Amino acid sequence: MRKLKTLMTTRNKYVDARLIVALSTCSDKPPVKLIEHCNSLNNSYKSGNYTTVAIVIRGVLDYIPTIYGFTNTAQVYSELQGKKTFKEALRQLDTASRNLADDGLHSPARKEETIKVSKLTVDNLQGNLAIVLDAAAEQLRTNDLRDEGNAKLTEQRAVKPKRQKS
Repeated sequence: MRKLKTLMTTRNKYVDARLIVALSTCSDKPPVKLIEHCNSLNNSYKSGNYTTVAIVIRGVLDYIPTIYGFTNTAQVYSELQGKKTFKEALRQLDTASRNLADDGLHSPARKEETIKVSKLTVDNLQGNLAIVLDAAAEQLRTNDLRDEGNAKLTEQRAVKPKRQKS
C-alpha cells in the first residue's frame, strides 16, 4: 500500500509517454497539435498548474472530433457507431472539463479568488483522457478521417453568420 501511495503522489506525467509515442507513430502525418497538447498537459501537471491542465484538456477535446470525421464532441458520442467505452469516456471528459476550464477561462477578476481545480480534480479526468487518446491513435492508424472532419468544419463555418461587433 505504501508503494502505491508513493507512486500516486510522486508521478509527474499526466499523459503516459507510451500514448505520446503511439500518437507520434500512428500516421505518416502525425497529429502534431495533439502531441503538443499532451506535452503541455505533462508540463502543466508537473508544475502544479491544474487549471491549465483542465483548459488544455478542452483543447484536446476540440481536436478529437475531426479525427472521426465529425465537427464536435457531441456528434462523436451520439453518432459514432460502437466504441461504447470510448464514447462514454469522451462524454464524461467533455462535461467535466468544460465546467472546469470555463471557470478558469471565463471568470471575471475578483479581489478574492480561489483556485477551484485541484490535483485530485484533474487526476479524476486522467483515466478517461487516456481512453480517448488511445482510441484516437487507433483511429488515426486505421481510418484517419481528419480531411473529412475538417471539410465539414469549413462548410459549417461558411454557413454560420458572423457576429457583428458592438
